[in-house]
Amino acid sequence: DLVRSRGLGDVYKRQTENITEQVETRRQLGQREGTIRDFFAQSPLGLNLCRMDGLWLESNPAFLRIIGYTHEEADGGLTYWQLTPRKYDAAEAAQLEQLRTTRRYGPYEKEFIRKDGTTIPVRLNGFLIERESETLIWSLIEDMTEQRALEQKVEDERVKAIQASKLAMLGEMAAGIAHEINNPLGVIELFAYTLQGATAAIAGRVVGHQGLA
Repeated sequence: DLVRSRGLGDVYKRQTENITEQVETRRQLGQREGTIRDFFAQSPLGLNLCRMDGLWLESNPAFLRIIGYTHEEADGGLTYWQLTPRKYDAAEAAQLEQLRTTRRYGPYEKEFIRKDGTTIPVRLNGFLIERESETLIWSLIEDMTEQRALEQKVEDERVKAIQASKLAMLGEMAAGIAHEINNPLGVIELFAYTLQGATAAIAGRVVGHQGLA
């Protein structure tokens, strides 16, 4: 009886330890899932989960702001291809091939068509995951609007600097040409003055000879 009691005690102890471990595991998983949900909701980067055929399944608020759709409109209703301009077809095919061979894609820059019909520049990175025996794509989407505006500002300033440099060069050239023009004019003026004086002297001598005659 004592041996059996000890055996039952050991069994009870192991069961208790197993239950305690399971409870702790569930608690840790719950915390991890909560952290992931918080990151998904608060991330400043757009996050999107879609099927291999492009159907969007889950979109975080940052991504929804980028495309201008609501959660109800986007997830389960829109596809990646509906919001992708056709001019990116060749680039999209290359990214899909990279995804199939390396299970990752990007960084890749393109545009999305927003709900209001305007386009917005974005940069994407993504990778494949397996969930419930289905292969899905996680994508990270960065709004490049401010970056493009900054790049345009830098380009505008560069063009202005080039134009200012060209104008300065033209000014120097014009000054040089004016100098070259002014010098010959001065020579001509001096020659004309000298010629005028010589002509007057000759005329005076001719008059003097006529008076003697």
